[in-house]
Amino acid sequence: MRTWRSSRQQRRLGALTVVFWLGCGSPPPPSYTEVQALMNTSCTFSSCHGTGRAGGLSLVASDSYCALVGTRDGATSLLTAKDPFPRRIIPGSRSQSFLYRKLTLSAADSGTGKPLGQGMPPNQPLDEKSLDLFGRWIDSGALNTAGIAAPGGCP
Repeated sequence: MRTWRSSRQQRRLGALTVVFWLGCGSPPPPSYTEVQALMNTSCTFSSCHGTGRAGGLSLVASDSYCALVGTRDGATSLLTAKDPFPRRIIPGSRSQSFLYRKLTLSAADSGTGKPLGQGMPPNQPLDEKSLDLFGRWIDSGALNTAGIAAPGGCP
């Protein structure tokens, strides 16, 4: 059994791999259903942003989309964060979205006395895959479950 490939075979395999990836393009943006599932396990499970509405924010399925992207309900409520981050989600820009910043706060920048408040979720940072899901959803326009761009019918 032969375990090596000739240089010619390696070049062909490499070229085929490049063609395959270029033909496929980037993965499709995450759906809001995927984002909601992540919030269900990371944000609403202990009633923080479920029935408890911590910080005035409900992330239960019936409220979450408008609470994040709505022109009225999606406003940042933390006074010290309003200037750099006036909205919880800025469709198309994770770097300008308050929620994404809260999800990626370092321990040194997180806390009740800090300008952006406590990092989220407290004591349980999201893994890279989950952060990427949120970021790609925001960057792709923060579409609602029907695929409509934000604010997607929210007040």
